[in-house]
Amino acid sequence: MARRFTTAALASAAVFGVLVMGTAGPAEAAKTPVKKPAPVQGTLAQIAAGTLTVKPGDTGPAITDIQVRLNNIGITTPTDGTYSSDTEDALIHFQWKFFLDESGLVSRSTAKQLLAISAKGMHVPAVCKTKGKTVCVDMTQKVLRLYKDGKVLKTIDARFGGPGNETHAGLFRVFEKRLHDYSQLYKTPMPYSAYFDGGRALHYSMYFDAQGYNGASHGCINIGSRAEAKYVFNFVRIGTRVKVYR
Repeated sequence: MARRFTTAALASAAVFGVLVMGTAGPAEAAKTPVKKPAPVQGTLAQIAAGTLTVKPGDTGPAITDIQVRLNNIGITTPTDGTYSSDTEDALIHFQWKFFLDESGLVSRSTAKQLLAISAKGMHVPAVCKTKGKTVCVDMTQKVLRLYKDGKVLKTIDARFGGPGNETHAGLFRVFEKRLHDYSQLYKTPMPYSAYFDGGRALHYSMYFDAQGYNGASHGCINIGSRAEAKYVFNFVRIGTRVKVYR
C-alpha cells in the first residue's frame, strides 16, 4: 500500500509539475519593452508648408509651438508638448472662432491661420501696461483682456461690428454703466452695458451666446457669456480706459 501510495503521489506530482511548468513558463519569459514613439521634430511653419504632419498623441517642439501660440491668443491649453485631448479641444475652439473645419487636427489651413493670428503673440499697446485698469480689445485675435497695473487678469472672447457698423479703433474711457440696458433702436436687451464710444458699449449679447461668430454687433463689443459680461461690468469703473486695436 505504501509503495502504491508513493507511486501515485509521484504520478500526481509529475502531472502537477507539468501544469505548473506550463503556466509559469510564459510569465518567466523575458518581457519585450514597449518602445515609445520619438518626439516629432519641426515647427508650426513646417505644418503650414505641408512638410510636416502631427496627430493626437504626438509629442515634440511642434506641439509646444502650437500650445504656446494658442495660449498667447487667449485659448488656454497645457504647454507640455503633448497633443492631448485638452490641446485638441483648444484647437477645435480656435477652428470654431476663425471659421475653419472643426476637426481638432492641425491641418495646413489651421496651421496657416494660427501662424497669422498669433504673429504678435500677447503684444499689446503700451497703455495696457500702465498703472490702473485698462480693457484691451484685440480685434484680430477676437479677445478682450482685462489689465490691472500692467498685469492681465482675464482674457475673454469678443465679437465686433459688421460692415457699415464697424467697431472703432482707438483709446476711449468708460463714461456710463447700465446694469439692465435695452436698445430701443435695435429692440434687443443689452445687460451689463459699459459705454465707451457714443452709443457703443461692452455688453452681454444673447445673439453672440447663441450664434457665436455667425453674426456681428452694431458696433458694440459683444461678450457671449453672461458670467463673463458681469465680471467685466464689475471690473470697469467710470473713467476706465478701453483700448481697441488690431
